[in-house]
Amino acid sequence: MTRSVSPPLPARHAALDALRGLAFLAMLVYHACWFADDRGLLTLEFSSLPWRGFQKLIAGTFFLLVGVGLWLAREVPLRRSGWRLLRVGGGALIVTTASVVLDPARIVSFGVLHAIFVTSALGLLLRSAGARLLIPGLLLLLVGVNYHNARFDHPLLQWTGLGTVIPVTFDHQPFVVWWGVVLCGLALAARFPVPELPAPRPLVLLRQHSLFLYLAHVPALQVLMEVLVRLR
Repeated sequence: MTRSVSPPLPARHAALDALRGLAFLAMLVYHACWFADDRGLLTLEFSSLPWRGFQKLIAGTFFLLVGVGLWLAREVPLRRSGWRLLRVGGGALIVTTASVVLDPARIVSFGVLHAIFVTSALGLLLRSAGARLLIPGLLLLLVGVNYHNARFDHPLLQWTGLGTVIPVTFDHQPFVVWWGVVLCGLALAARFPVPELPAPRPLVLLRQHSLFLYLAHVPALQVLMEVLVRLR
């Protein structure tokens, strides 16, 4: 009897994987500096424009690539996309639980993984619209950047990012802005072909294990900072 074999997944776009890997490395640098400042090892102005711009560039790259990935994965069996979505959701739950243990005053209720989970789930429902999502994406981006109202300062609405107060937390990602970026990424990938370019294999491998590395890098940095504090 011949056993049925699942159809192979489409070839990865190595250039996109490399870009995701670079974004991860940039995030690692940012978080290392943040933890060093938090423990008094460095004195950095994270409210300054360069640091804020660096953080937004990293997050924006992640969410733009979420949209591109949603379009490129449209031929992937839905169960595979669903399994990936469940893993991201599980990772988000781990991040929230870990933040409760580390510092209950700075709980992560809607961080990077939470936002990727929600935008990916919505993207799976809407990606058939393809390039037509560009205008809605740009409108959401404009609204998220320019509109803020105290009504959204309520704890149940802070995840939208439309409030006037930034929550005290390890990680907060404004949903409306990044949902717009995801839609723009999806629409652009539908309109323009993604080029196949050579990419360094370490960066590609870094992307392929990004969820595990994302979950592991924070406790690893915490241990490193504790060691440096004790040595100092």
